[in-house]
Amino acid sequence: MPKSFSALALCWRLGFAFWLLLLPLSKAVAGEQVLESGRITVVYDDPEQLEKFAKKISSGAVSRTLSKVLIGGQGSSGEDLGQYLDRLLQRVQMVLDMSVSKMKIIIRIYDSSSDVLKAFKTATPGLVSQYQNTKPPAFYYHKTKTIYIQTQKLHIGMLAHEMGHAVQYNFFVIPPPLKVQEMLCQYVDREISSGRF
Repeated sequence: MPKSFSALALCWRLGFAFWLLLLPLSKAVAGEQVLESGRITVVYDDPEQLEKFAKKISSGAVSRTLSKVLIGGQGSSGEDLGQYLDRLLQRVQMVLDMSVSKMKIIIRIYDSSSDVLKAFKTATPGLVSQYQNTKPPAFYYHKTKTIYIQTQKLHIGMLAHEMGHAVQYNFFVIPPPLKVQEMLCQYVDREISSGRF
């Protein structure tokens, strides 16, 4: 009896260990790829999409200056994108004066606004009728802790804006009303885009 119990326990432990190994792979659907950093997981379809995303959030003189301030480098071309995103999230928290140390978010990249709209309808079926005329270029959904964003019209302020929503949902037990959140996120967008903060 003890030997069979020991074998059963060993099989259970091996099965559990195998399941733990497969757990990180379950984050992405077939065909999707994942970039992990300390606080952010980026889900994308192909390397070109990720490269376009990186260029959009680090192009322009203001973004290059911000990049130097944030990371001390020459821009995301020679830097680790994950580190850049982690530092941007820290910067957004500083602008809002809302520190959330163990916060983790997912960024799901799409190619166009129509793809983001499809994701919006899928992620928030109960809200679609309420926001029928809305065609968001990006949105944060707190239940999945995910920023859904497109690369077509992307800029660093847009990403910072959505990170602002994520910070507010993780900072407050009861998040502020949506209009208040929007005002704070517009402030974040303006400050990060201008490089003033």
